[in-house]
Amino acid sequence: MFTRFIEDINWLPIFSLVIASALLSVLGDSVGSKWGKKRVSIFRLRPKYTSRLITALTGALIAVGILSVMAVLSQDVRTALFGMKILKQQLYDLQFQLTQNERTTDQMRASLAEASASLDLTGFELDTMRNDRLILEQEKRELEAALRIMREESSQFRHELKTLRSEAIAIRANV
Repeated sequence: MFTRFIEDINWLPIFSLVIASALLSVLGDSVGSKWGKKRVSIFRLRPKYTSRLITALTGALIAVGILSVMAVLSQDVRTALFGMKILKQQLYDLQFQLTQNERTTDQMRASLAEASASLDLTGFELDTMRNDRLILEQEKRELEAALRIMREESSQFRHELKTLRSEAIAIRANV
């Protein structure tokens, strides 16, 4: 990870800015020292403070120069310098959307868990009903078989009853 970070750095602009800054700081210090030795006064300041002011202004020019060069060379620096509020707002909006999406995901997971439990219960009920149906079909077959036997016996009893009635009539007629 660290080597990837090192590889991603654009070293040429960094080194050139460091060298330019060093040269400008040396130049600013020497100009400030020369003006201090010449006893030059700016804004009615004492020469000692004038040289310090020149050195400080040189430092400020270095900072402005670095920022200007970096802004010209890099889109990322321009974005960081001039578009930070927009980036912060976008980051806030994305975090808000992420939170909303996480809430929606949690709700959907809860709904899925409820639906899954309901599906399991329905599957259990379906299996129970199928077993009940098989039992009822078996009972129906047994009852149908018993009914056939009873009908056959009833038919036999009717036939025997007719035979007995015929015999009874024949016996009465003979008597």
